Amino acid sequence: MGQYIGYGLGASGPFLAGWLHVIWGNWDAPLLVLVLVAAACLQVIFAILAGRDRLAD
Repeated sequence: MGQYIGYGLGASGPFLAGWLHVIWGNWDAPLLVLVLVAAACLQVIFAILAGRDRLAD
């Protein structure tokens, strides 16, 4: 089930980028979405690391 969802999300990326390119007429919007998604992924990674159960010495 997880593989199905992963491949579905992966296959939708190029379609959505092309769709945004057609709507806006340039690559600014698809690249902006790519940067925002990358930033959100980094925030999730850092949030998981910050939320670890650790004590400061």
